[in-house]
Amino acid sequence: MLITANVLILSLINRIYLMKIIKLNAIDSTNDFLKELAHKMQLRNGIVIKADYQTKGRGQLHNSWHSDRGKNLLFSVLYDFKDLKISNRFYLNKIVSIAVSSVLKRYIPNVKIKWPNDIMSFNKKIAGILIENVFNGNNIQKSIIGVGVNINQISFVNLPKATSLKIVLKKDLDIDFILSEILEVLEKQIFLLNAGKFTEIDTIYFKNLYRYQKPSMYYNNTKGFFMAKIIHVEKNGMLKMELEDESIAIFDLKEIQFL
Repeated sequence: MLITANVLILSLINRIYLMKIIKLNAIDSTNDFLKELAHKMQLRNGIVIKADYQTKGRGQLHNSWHSDRGKNLLFSVLYDFKDLKISNRFYLNKIVSIAVSSVLKRYIPNVKIKWPNDIMSFNKKIAGILIENVFNGNNIQKSIIGVGVNINQISFVNLPKATSLKIVLKKDLDIDFILSEILEVLEKQIFLLNAGKFTEIDTIYFKNLYRYQKPSMYYNNTKGFFMAKIIHVEKNGMLKMELEDESIAIFDLKEIQFL
């Protein structure tokens, strides 16, 4: 009986290792599920966990991510890295943002990357990104990249700044097909990152950055309401802005609100 059980366990592990995409009906969080799975077994690089529904979906800094069952694209993908420095970790945000936004541009206009981890369409949020890293010395050993894209949901309770592909296009779209498109583009972006093509990544990123070089209104607990323009995103992910008096200010995550 013990031998039979061991054979079944090994068979299950082999099946999981060989699969590119694991689809689940419901899970607490695709990032958490993939993280736990990676602790238990050796996983294939690029393996994807996709869920129809998340009971505890998460965004940046423990914000929650709400999604109607079966209406949106919710997935996490695992990547191993050999020589990605921790100092370059924000480039992961950049390439994932580029991958998601470039695919959405195939369907709708006016798609932009909003610092630090959102994708916008017509000034409303249509996608979000959550990246969690495992470090080894000065390097990133592996990353779990979580992505949520609003696709076929049309009602967002208490979220007036949310939108979806269906709201814009007035029709349902194939969620699995959009997943395959994003994964294809993401693979190309991962290649650029591994090759150290930081200048090429930056060129694409800043070309598509929301409010880049455009004077706009913001809010900060210290400054209150103020006008500024985004002039750069630092290597460590900090937002660099030029204020009305031409002075320079740098903001970290959650230190500034876009109005």
